[in-house]
Amino acid sequence: NKLVVHKSFHRYVIRAKQGTSQSVSDARRSAAKSAGASVRRYNEKALKEEIQCLLANWSKLLEQSPLIFVRCPMSLRHVFFEETKNFKLRKDDERLRTIPFETRRPTVDELQRTWSRLKIIRSHGSVVNFNEEQERLKKLRKKQKRLFRRKMSGVNYPSSESLESDNDNATGEMNQQQPEVVMNISN
Repeated sequence: NKLVVHKSFHRYVIRAKQGTSQSVSDARRSAAKSAGASVRRYNEKALKEEIQCLLANWSKLLEQSPLIFVRCPMSLRHVFFEETKNFKLRKDDERLRTIPFETRRPTVDELQRTWSRLKIIRSHGSVVNFNEEQERLKKLRKKQKRLFRRKMSGVNYPSSESLESDNDNATGEMNQQQPEVVMNISN
């Protein structure tokens, strides 16, 4: 239950306001020739080399590890599975898991927060109850989205009070979830 090793890399590889890496953008259309595009291409290559070098250095630790959690964009996942000098992580490795929730910038604090969330088991009742709850939440999210669009367009509502009361009802329904059992697992 303690942190053994940690390393995070921060590189400028994602295009601003686009949310994709430069290589994905280059694959969609002809390669951009701007200075920013060149920097992102260089940083992508350097990031790939750093990750593969780290995997090789940590190969003994990774081989002993019961589970391996990976969080990265799908367009960059191939970096983890390419052959390196001393270690190869296979896509079909049974220990490999994705982190089932959104994470922030990779720092030691974020790693510890993520690990504490991964250790928690939540019981949602039976499969039928879980599916019913998911459907109910899906409908509520659609209703909230529709109300938000109406509010932004200013159409179909004689006053803002009626919109706010409808939105409060949808938010109140969203907050009324069934109680869940939470267990914390510690090694």
